[in-house]
Amino acid sequence: MFRLINQKSAIQWIILILLWGLAEYRILFDSNLIAPDGFPLLYNYLYFFTTQNKIVYAIVLSITLILTIVGLQLYFSKNKFSNKITYLPSIFYLFFLHISGALRLLSPLFFSNLLVVCILLINDVHKKDEKNHYLLFAGIIIGIATLIDPAMLVLFLFIIVSLLINTVITYRQIMSTLLGIIIVGIYVVSVYFLTDRLPELISNFKEIELFALFNEPVLLTYQKWIKLGIIVLLTIYIFIKSMLIARNKVVEFRKKIFTLITLLIVLFSSIAITGLDPSLFSRHLIIPFALLFALAAQYRKNWIVNEIFFVIFCVGLWL
Repeated sequence: MFRLINQKSAIQWIILILLWGLAEYRILFDSNLIAPDGFPLLYNYLYFFTTQNKIVYAIVLSITLILTIVGLQLYFSKNKFSNKITYLPSIFYLFFLHISGALRLLSPLFFSNLLVVCILLINDVHKKDEKNHYLLFAGIIIGIATLIDPAMLVLFLFIIVSLLINTVITYRQIMSTLLGIIIVGIYVVSVYFLTDRLPELISNFKEIELFALFNEPVLLTYQKWIKLGIIVLLTIYIFIKSMLIARNKVVEFRKKIFTLITLLIVLFSSIAITGLDPSLFSRHLIIPFALLFALAAQYRKNWIVNEIFFVIFCVGLWL
């Protein structure tokens, strides 16, 4: 399957259009946003802004989806993960959204996925220019993403490890990223303080359930345990597969693959924040999985194994 799709761009176009069209249909007629519960603050505003009018709802979500797809394609092509034009990153992303049910009950992750792609693109630009204002901007985006989904705070760790992989990390680079996050925090506190709503902010902040993995009892059904096991297995497989691909590549290309692996590991670590429920934390992995599966599909060696694990992953998301 991968071999055929990867060889025929016309087939990729048809699949991409069908998946995108189905996604737009589900956004219009078969989707709902998860109602906010206190924190995260920005998601509260997004929810009330979009759900007041069906047209606004459709426009905002459609633009978010399109920008995420375009960003994935831009990142994949700019890093030359394929020696020919391919739309597999977008195809995998849309397919994973459908199979996981993420388009039926839209969570904050639908918006934060776009910001994850933005972080990848900014990180890519910084590797070539190495100007700290890019890291400041990345920190601001991480701050905004945290206001949508607190688990996105782990992206700060991704920036640090990515700097270690691609450049000689300095104190100023770390502080530039941290300053961006702090700027968002200061802005939010200032707004609530000037509008005499500081107690409301404190109350919402207390509702953040950080480190749910350690603070909440693990109550999962057998079905969810199976799903969790499949996702962990696939994470290990795609990690090993990516490392094998990187092994025989030049140093620069190897760094690009290690950067994606870092994103996968960092987002997987969000399990400590979201808890063991695979229905929640598995959707954090859709972006790195889409990119890494698209990368693995470029190599014909062991393609049958790739397809078997792909099917297993789809079953895991569907459960």
